[in-house]
Amino acid sequence: KKEEEEKKKKKECGGDEDDSDDDMFDTSSPSKVNKGAEGTTSSSNQAAGAAGKKQGSSKVDDESFTDLEGYYIFRPGDVLNGRFFATSKQGRGTFSTVLRVVDKADGDKERVIKVIRNNEYMKKKSLEEMHKLVLLTSKDPEGKRNCVRLFSHFEQRGHLCMVFEPMLMNLREYISKRGGRPLEITDVQSMGFQLLRALSLCKRCDLIHADLKPDNLLIGMDRKTVKLSDFGSSFCRTEIMRTNNGVFATSMI
Repeated sequence: KKEEEEKKKKKECGGDEDDSDDDMFDTSSPSKVNKGAEGTTSSSNQAAGAAGKKQGSSKVDDESFTDLEGYYIFRPGDVLNGRFFATSKQGRGTFSTVLRVVDKADGDKERVIKVIRNNEYMKKKSLEEMHKLVLLTSKDPEGKRNCVRLFSHFEQRGHLCMVFEPMLMNLREYISKRGGRPLEITDVQSMGFQLLRALSLCKRCDLIHADLKPDNLLIGMDRKTVKLSDFGSSFCRTEIMRTNNGVFATSMI
């Protein structure tokens, strides 16, 4: 009797007998259906937001291979052109980032890649140098004439890439590491002979290097070979013209 009276009081106060047994999977009540729809919409929005974030991060990842100055950002383990496995960063200059790589398509041979800055002017000037290197390589396919060898070139994520043989250091660094000790006369003779051989190849290609200095003479891994590099300032003899005062200059000036 007591229980019946309590139930009666509950009904009079607007209570629901089944509140205590509320079933979250019950779709018979419109209010519950609406609640479920709201939950689904909220979940969908969260999922869409997460997907948007994921897409955004993917875009950032693509762009993050280039810094604000246009330099390629090196990451150990990067694979360039589907075959070159980047092992270390050798240095960075005005025009490029230089990477040490292993060529997986050629017996894991060590190579060096100059990754040119993603910049229209830098790319244009580097393409000019690349065409001269291609010419030099075509005239000396076996690489016996002491000019640095260009093996191949390609484009990666907006960067022009040039693949070279690995070299130890330049002549300035080599002299510096000797701690002030002068070069042996036999070394000087050997370097001079190799430089003349490189210049003879330039002459055969009708090229004037125009920037001979210790920085552009590279010492080979065997510490004996010397090769002429950096043909960015070079020009063909046909580009020379005479100025009004009789001084010779290139058409680039």
